[in-house]
Amino acid sequence: MLEAVNRESSCNRHICVCICTYKRPNLLKRLLKALDLQRTDGLFSYSIVVVDNDECKSAQPVVVSFQQETKLEVKYFVEPEQNIALARNKAVENARGDFIAFIDDDEFPDAAWLLELYKTCGSMVRWCPWSGKALFRS
Repeated sequence: MLEAVNRESSCNRHICVCICTYKRPNLLKRLLKALDLQRTDGLFSYSIVVVDNDECKSAQPVVVSFQQETKLEVKYFVEPEQNIALARNKAVENARGDFIAFIDDDEFPDAAWLLELYKTCGSMVRWCPWSGKALFRS
């Protein structure tokens, strides 16, 4: 069973928000603040994985500062070879949970972004608890 990492949720569904970034610390900071305000309505918990595609670790100070300000689980990784596919793969390798949601570092979601994604998935997916598989509705 998954641990709830969001202070608003006591359920066991979990979304991992993955961000790949490259030398845009100010945009990343704004995005992380917006993600901290996501509504869950008690339906799910969420965490964040940040993959810095800059071998000089330009995003690290922003992520470390945010980790100290938030109650969310936030993990930071570096993919030193500049390549978005490798950065995304690193994010997926380190994600945990039932769903993965990618968002670009220059996007700023409103407070219901994750909630609406979750509700949409729920309307299209039926969980099969004995097999751990998702069965898509037609």
